[in-house]
Amino acid sequence: MHMGFVPDALVAVLRRAPAGDPTVYAIDGMEIALRRETAAAIHVRPAEALEAAGQKTKDQQVEDQQAEDQRIAASGQFEAAR
Repeated sequence: MHMGFVPDALVAVLRRAPAGDPTVYAIDGMEIALRRETAAAIHVRPAEALEAAGQKTKDQQVEDQQAEDQRIAASGQFEAAR
């Protein structure tokens, strides 16, 4: 399992300390607090940029996989794990 700032993770700023440092970020259901100098080393892009380029966000990929899993379960087409 990968946690934290991994490729295609959705990141949102939740809150900042009263003095502005550190900042708390939400990343795929987790909260991580980073100081400015650490956060400056992380490169992000707006989720809208992915959508405009026709790419799916990680959440969209997970939703697609869950829908496919439900479709397979409903059809009774299971493949045994080896």
